[in-house]
Amino acid sequence: MGDYTRVTDRPEKRYTAVLMQQGRVQLDADWNEKVAIGRRRWETQALDTFGRCAVPKTTPAAFQVGVPSGTPLDFTLGTGRIYVDGLLAEIFAGETYKGNPITYRNQPFYPSPPALPSTGIVVLDVWDREVTAIEDPDLLEKALGGPDTTARLQTVWQVKVRPLATGGPAACGADLGSGISGGRLSTRTAVPPPDPDPCILPPTSGYRGLENQLYRVEVHTGGPLGTARFKWSRDNASLVAAVEEIVTSGSQSTLTVSRVGYDSVRRFQMGDWVEILDDHRELREEGGVMARVVAPPDDAARKVTLDRPIPAGTFNVADASRHTRLRKWDEQTGVDGDGLLTTTPAWVPLEKGIEVQFSVVPSGEFRPGNFWVLWARYVDGSIETLTNAPPRGIIHHYGQLAAINPGAVQDCRPLWPAECGGCCCTLTVGAGSEAGGDYADLASAVAGLPAVAPDAGMPVRICLLPGDHSLAGPVTIARDRVTVVGCGTLARLVPAAPASLHITGSDVALEALFIDGNVSPPMIEVRGERCRLEGNRLRNTEGFAVVATGAAELAVLGNIIEGGLGISVHGERMRIWRNQIDHGALRLRAGCDRVDVEDNDLVDAHGYAAIALGTRLPGEQELVLSDIRLRNNRIRNASGNGIADDVPASGTAPALPTQILGLEIAGNEIDHCVGRAAVWAPGNPPFGGIVLNSVHHLVLTHNRIEDNGLEASVPICGVYVARSRGFEAHGNHVVNNGPRSIDTPAHGPQGGVVLLDASVPVGTAPADDALATPDASAAALVVDNTIVASRGLALHLRGMGPMLVTANRLTAYSLVGGGHGDRPKLEDLVGAVLIVNHGMPAYYYAALSAMGYTALRGNVSLHATATGDQWVVGGKVQFSNNQVTLDLRRERDAIVFATVALISMDDVQASGNQTECIVASGLIYFDLAVFGVTTRQIGNGLTETPNRCAFSMLSMGGAMNAGADNQGTHCIRVNGPAGRTVNRDNLVLLPSHLCAQ
Repeated sequence: MGDYTRVTDRPEKRYTAVLMQQGRVQLDADWNEKVAIGRRRWETQALDTFGRCAVPKTTPAAFQVGVPSGTPLDFTLGTGRIYVDGLLAEIFAGETYKGNPITYRNQPFYPSPPALPSTGIVVLDVWDREVTAIEDPDLLEKALGGPDTTARLQTVWQVKVRPLATGGPAACGADLGSGISGGRLSTRTAVPPPDPDPCILPPTSGYRGLENQLYRVEVHTGGPLGTARFKWSRDNASLVAAVEEIVTSGSQSTLTVSRVGYDSVRRFQMGDWVEILDDHRELREEGGVMARVVAPPDDAARKVTLDRPIPAGTFNVADASRHTRLRKWDEQTGVDGDGLLTTTPAWVPLEKGIEVQFSVVPSGEFRPGNFWVLWARYVDGSIETLTNAPPRGIIHHYGQLAAINPGAVQDCRPLWPAECGGCCCTLTVGAGSEAGGDYADLASAVAGLPAVAPDAGMPVRICLLPGDHSLAGPVTIARDRVTVVGCGTLARLVPAAPASLHITGSDVALEALFIDGNVSPPMIEVRGERCRLEGNRLRNTEGFAVVATGAAELAVLGNIIEGGLGISVHGERMRIWRNQIDHGALRLRAGCDRVDVEDNDLVDAHGYAAIALGTRLPGEQELVLSDIRLRNNRIRNASGNGIADDVPASGTAPALPTQILGLEIAGNEIDHCVGRAAVWAPGNPPFGGIVLNSVHHLVLTHNRIEDNGLEASVPICGVYVARSRGFEAHGNHVVNNGPRSIDTPAHGPQGGVVLLDASVPVGTAPADDALATPDASAAALVVDNTIVASRGLALHLRGMGPMLVTANRLTAYSLVGGGHGDRPKLEDLVGAVLIVNHGMPAYYYAALSAMGYTALRGNVSLHATATGDQWVVGGKVQFSNNQVTLDLRRERDAIVFATVALISMDDVQASGNQTECIVASGLIYFDLAVFGVTTRQIGNGLTETPNRCAFSMLSMGGAMNAGADNQGTHCIRVNGPAGRTVNRDNLVLLPSHLCAQ
């Protein structure tokens, strides 16, 4: 690795050049950013021009796979160029490796490849590798004395063969997977614990080093979170020396290296952890051998002694082409016997205040060689902040070269510029009888498949030639393993109602088709298994572009959907990725199971929601969706909600609401939805970014939900959930949803995040127990969110079960006010945060129930089982370390019961919070109001506009109450039973007669 100051290239800044100024200091980061800008430009252009994988016709034999032969099996590779995701891989004419022609078993970047299987898909793996003068001594300029000046990036290509996981012949069009590891990294600086010596000033947070550094965190052994291990360096692991000799004696090894270090600091030292590796291990994505320096290095002899023997045969120092080398790492604390640390979801301290945290995407793992870099600067103690960042490298890019079956090879390389359909067409379809092609239209080609390919097990590829293709009636593809390939806009398929494509076969694919029409039946209807729709452009001004019913393992990838109703799917194990949907919606119908919706763009969607969950076609009776994941989608300018379930009909909620069992909404951007034409009826849910009726295990993470409903005159929420059994919200940005003007009143639920029934999932009561028990989930877990409500509460939680609200930024700007009923509701009188928990400990239930507590009976009866057994759960509420702002400067004569109201029939804790209440006119009775059976309020800072608030805090604990170390502008009252109430060390800025206990 090179010795760099930092990495500054940020594609989102859209820089196109680096401009030098006269008389300025020149930095490596500027020149490297210039290189990165240029690389991104030409790689993107190549990707947009050639596609994911293409061989230019100027070198048509490039990487062409020969028929395997010989013992052991091997195949030849043709010379020429190929582009994979815009990266150029090349085999030069006459090129050899170790004196022999390039073949699968004799590749320059893939030492000792595995033995060839008889059946499999041939994949080209392309990635970038950093090369310094250690790996390539030719970079040293001998005329200058051989100084270490620059480094290089090298494009590595490796031809690999993947055996088939299931039976059947190998074919083109295989799903090659993602080349980006599932590992993620976050960084922060931590505040160290105070020194017990009162004479020593406490250390501050931030980076506490005295040098500017570029830290490198690298995975050494891959695997899932908790298994993979890593190492780190404070200088990008740039201290490397070539290994000239390895001598093993007993339990130690002594290495002769090209240099012990650069100076007295940047050098190998006793106690350092080091890694011995070479090109073979790096190119096979294997970590090197870790060891520890056990004696002061001998500078004169250039010898480094290690604490363990290097196994014989691990390295071959005599082979200079392998570039055996020794690299220094800097971890010391918490390491295992190999000097490595284990990846963990907990924060791991590196040094000097820097901490890292590992995570993975669902089903993701770390790969050896994954690395991240972050700069640290001593001037202000800052570091580069990463939040669930994917690895900077290694990023693999895949293209399929061929499919190998016993005695045969099917060429899968697309040529560019290609005749429509590329190569390997089983048959071609012309645009009419005079346009050439094997068939005059698609219907005839599909009908003729049995004659063309009588073996139903072999794949068939139908290619549409340029021109306008008419589709006069429905065409059903019932045969398995059929691919229909178009030419994009050069070959237009024009259906005439009621024409459509019906797919009932399995392993059917539609690629690069342009279907342009105005039909009410769906353009494409899918009922088969393992079907794929990829790279198509579907324009329908009336009906659905795609409808899937009972489809298993359907993949809808990289399509452009224009107009009409969009996509409606029903099935299991489906992937809907990287599509662009304009004016239509995406509907996941009831009955969907294990569906991934990721990285799609939905713009100007019409109807109730851009992504609608649980819709039903006429006659469908299923009422459940399960395991739905909506990730990294961009939803803009929808006329209705961004994401919602249960489409209302005729102003009323559905009679049979859909249940969603497992829903993850992560990393989505939802903005400028809910247009001014939205219509709301009393009893219906509000509109907003996310609107859900009933969900079990709902997880919202790192979404941006903002600027929705700015011109609508209907109730607007950033997030609204009527009923959730287990709710988690982490790192969301919910801001500016709904108009802020108080001149446009709208009645109904509204605010930032509103959950009207957030309760824990509960199992069935055992036969010998009258009360069922919860499954240990939290009713609500709201952590590290920014929530700004234009109207109504920033956060409104109701339910039963443990609730934890911590480290959030919560802001409200306007009261909703009464009016959606004969009398105001509690949420109309609270300014920013309202939490009401009906849960209670089981030991309260019997006593209060016997006393005829009707409210309790009413709450619990909602959850009675069929046998009459009831369940109760705790109602603990923790509200801590939040910043709350209520800004009512635009409201006149506002009357607010409380800025923050926490109410529970169990225990309530409010600690470490900061509030700010700004009132131009009117009155706030309580800034913080806490009511519970047992309560604690500790260390809160409560500020209000002077003389506009009666009490900064009022707390009432029925059994016990403790209020300590709070600060308020106005009075602080702590009420509870005598002898079980603590009221001490509270400070009031403006005391009055109300402060008397």
